Amino acid sequence: MKHMQKKHFLLVVVSLALLTTVFFVGRSNMGYNLLSQMMGRDYMMDGVGGGYAVPEPMMYGGVTATPVMETKLAVDSVGIDSGMMVQPVEIMPPYYYGDDVLYMEERSYEKSSYHSVVVSDVTKYMRGLKEYFSSINGVILSSSVNSSSKYESASLYVKVPVEKFDEATTRVTEDVKKVIDESLNASDITGQVVNTEETVTYLQEQKTLKEAQLKDAKTEAAKAKIQIEIDRLTRQIEAAQKAQESVTTRTKYASLSVTAASNEKYFNPGTTGDFEYELQRAWESLKSFLKVLGVFGIWVAVYSVVWAPVVWIVSKIVNKFRK
Repeated sequence: MKHMQKKHFLLVVVSLALLTTVFFVGRSNMGYNLLSQMMGRDYMMDGVGGGYAVPEPMMYGGVTATPVMETKLAVDSVGIDSGMMVQPVEIMPPYYYGDDVLYMEERSYEKSSYHSVVVSDVTKYMRGLKEYFSSINGVILSSSVNSSSKYESASLYVKVPVEKFDEATTRVTEDVKKVIDESLNASDITGQVVNTEETVTYLQEQKTLKEAQLKDAKTEAAKAKIQIEIDRLTRQIEAAQKAQESVTTRTKYASLSVTAASNEKYFNPGTTGDFEYELQRAWESLKSFLKVLGVFGIWVAVYSVVWAPVVWIVSKIVNKFRK
């Protein structure tokens, strides 16, 4: 009889502890986290490749930085099937209709490219790219490495000398498992280059003219007025020269954006993974499930300690009234 009472007592305590655990877990964010782990998912959506990933500090090439987003004009995508190695297709540059100076035979272009690839070892792949870009005097502007329970990913944004652009775009897709996307772009900015050059030349001519007028000025008031105009032109020349340098730099350096991941599902979450990936995913899900069971067990044990004296006191009171 006492044995039955003891079993009944433990059953009541554990049941109350379990109900209390479910109640408080359901009211807190921990419930969502535990549920996501049981489903084999991470809680947060990764905004880079479309998969699920745990948010971590962005570390592009050992340097914590915010990825640089680049605006591209008329960028076409080249789809590449699995097992195929396709040479980059150069896109014909669109004309700049603001002032395309079509009379210029020598054109100036701003080149850029974007690459999405699947590789076996993301860290090793990115390390190799950084070493290569350094060897051709490239400048890494941002870099990041992100990992989750499902896959590893990394991004890189770099500027390379324009004469190395074709070589660099080929190097990016060497020894990769699959090229998901590759876009090349060359924008005609001849009009901008010519306009900045003409602006600097015009302002310098105006300044030379004012300096000649300053020498011929007869009164102090006239000299002061001309000097003010010369100072204004000097500031305008400095600003125009900076603009000219900026446009010229865009023609001398090309930009490359590279995103690499260890699995295609990072880019296309709806695709079916290979057997090894699915096996690893099942194992990770099992470990998450066991972890959830362990967490629930700890909470139930804690609440059992809380409920045990309460149930014991209540049972004593009930037995006393029955007698």
